[in-house]
Amino acid sequence: MRVIKVRTNYNPEIINIDNTLEAFQQAVGGYIETVNLNGDELVVCNEDGINLKLPINRTLVFKTPAGNFYNVPILGDFIICGTDGEEFCELELDRAKELCEQFKKNRVNVR
Repeated sequence: MRVIKVRTNYNPEIINIDNTLEAFQQAVGGYIETVNLNGDELVVCNEDGINLKLPINRTLVFKTPAGNFYNVPILGDFIICGTDGEEFCELELDRAKELCEQFKKNRVNVR
């Protein structure tokens, strides 16, 4: 399935991986956790990034309904994929290209 891989200190790239837990764990180097980007897309990252002392890869900047901002650092390599309810799914090619451009930056505004 088509996803984006974002490695620390590299530009994002569109890759194909199997839609299995094992493939996602291999891509992020351990157990996974997800961060919802917008309801349709997820960041899948290493859930133990802090304990493993993984470097900050990108910072997501979220805006609350009250207009406040908060930062969420994503540690280590991560994947961006689509979501269909409870399931991971692939990204449409045009959307994957848009997200690659957006995630070339170190700070990414979300919502």
